[in-house]
Amino acid sequence: MSTNSYQVLFTGNVAEGRERRECISLLGERFGLDFKQIKHLLSSDKTVVKRCSRREDADKLVRAFALAGWVAKVQESAVDAGKKKSVESNRDTSTPLRSLVAEDGSCTLGVPVHWQAMSGLNRNAILQAGSLSKNEFCVVLFQQVGVPETASAIEDYCSAQLQQCVQQVNSGVLVRPATELSGGMVAGYYGEITAEIDGIPVGYLVACVRQEDRVYTQFLWCESREYTRKKDLLIKVVESFTVNGQPGEGNRTQVATNVVSLY
Repeated sequence: MSTNSYQVLFTGNVAEGRERRECISLLGERFGLDFKQIKHLLSSDKTVVKRCSRREDADKLVRAFALAGWVAKVQESAVDAGKKKSVESNRDTSTPLRSLVAEDGSCTLGVPVHWQAMSGLNRNAILQAGSLSKNEFCVVLFQQVGVPETASAIEDYCSAQLQQCVQQVNSGVLVRPATELSGGMVAGYYGEITAEIDGIPVGYLVACVRQEDRVYTQFLWCESREYTRKKDLLIKVVESFTVNGQPGEGNRTQVATNVVSLY
């Protein structure tokens, strides 16, 4: 019998195009590390920062480091009758993502490298991105609400958003009710609907996460004929979402109500 475990290796290398000083600062801000811990982490070429029993948990941590500008890798360890054999996995586990920060600075999303920041998709959005050539799009909105800090409360909120979407779009159909996000950096729920925009069948993925007094809602969509093939990519984008902190004073409240005049 053999089982697999997964080690996350921190390489100490900064991702291309990122500033090392900024990335060092992000280690403290996003991972809660103090100066001594950061110095120790950077003192070795490869440091095992975590061992995971599930591949998806290891991949999640790698994505978290990537959003902070650092290169990390997963090393798979096969354990057979007490004998360990480690083989670094060369498998590309995700489409390459790059960080995109919301207009108000409150959150960051990992978007595919072929996506660009956009405007005009939704007037209330704090983050808009996508690819015109591939017909893939995403917007992020938030609402300041008194939602209790329970899983059932955010599940109910997500369910309400899905129903609202179904009612606002043409030929809207709920195809997946609110389902817990298993690999996201922030706890939340997501669901799926289908619709038609200008006669074109479209698939939507809608995800809601809560942070303090805010609920952030992500809307991602593409043509229905490509949705099944692209769903894994959209899920990866959703799971990369992180909250940076409260936005600066003077930013307007974004309310996730006019949610689907989007395509």
